[in-house]
Amino acid sequence: MNTIIKFFVWITILVFLLLVTLFKITDLKGALRIIGLVALIVSLLWLLFDKWLWKIKYIKAFVKRPNLNGTWTGELVPFRKEGRHIELVIKQSFTKINCVFRSQTGTNTSFSGEVMYFPDRNIKKLIFNYDYFSIDNPRNPQHSGTCYLDISENERTPNTLRGVYWTSKQRPTRGTINLTFCKKQTFDSYQGNLNCP
Repeated sequence: MNTIIKFFVWITILVFLLLVTLFKITDLKGALRIIGLVALIVSLLWLLFDKWLWKIKYIKAFVKRPNLNGTWTGELVPFRKEGRHIELVIKQSFTKINCVFRSQTGTNTSFSGEVMYFPDRNIKKLIFNYDYFSIDNPRNPQHSGTCYLDISENERTPNTLRGVYWTSKQRPTRGTINLTFCKKQTFDSYQGNLNCP
C-alpha cells in the first residue's frame, strides 16, 4: 500500500505541474487557485484505480494484488467431521473485499478482510473475519470466525484458495477449506451445482 501512496503523491505533483503549464501560471495566487482542480482530478483517478485500473494486467503486477472477484466452489471440512460443499462469492475493489460463504445450511458474511502479500516469501493470503447466520439449524447457531487462505496463482491468475478456518468460543470449531475458481459471475444465493471445472 505504501507504494500506491507514493505513486499517487507523484501523480498529484505531475497533475499540478501539468495544470500550471497548461494555464501558464506564474504566481503563487494562481497556483493556489488550481489546487481544488488538482484534488478533483486526483480523486477521480483514485476512484478509477480503486474500481477498475488496478485489475489491468500490467498494473496488477505492479501492485501485487490478485483479482479474486467471482464465485469460488469447493469443500469445507470441519476437524473430525465430514466435509460439505460451499460457495464463496468475492466482490473486491483495490481497497475493499467482501466475502460471502454459502452452503445448504447457512451463510457466512465477512465484516473485515484483507489480501496480504509477503514479498520475502512471495506468498499472497486472503484473511477475513465473518459472522455466520444459520438457516433454521439449531445445531449450528450464529457465531463468528476467521478464514486464513493461501492464494495459488497460475500465470498471475488466482485459481485456488486453500487454508484453515476457526470459529469463536460460542461454537469452537476448526477445519480446512479448499476452493477453486469457478466463474466471474456472482450469485446472491446458494447455487449447489454450478458445473465448474
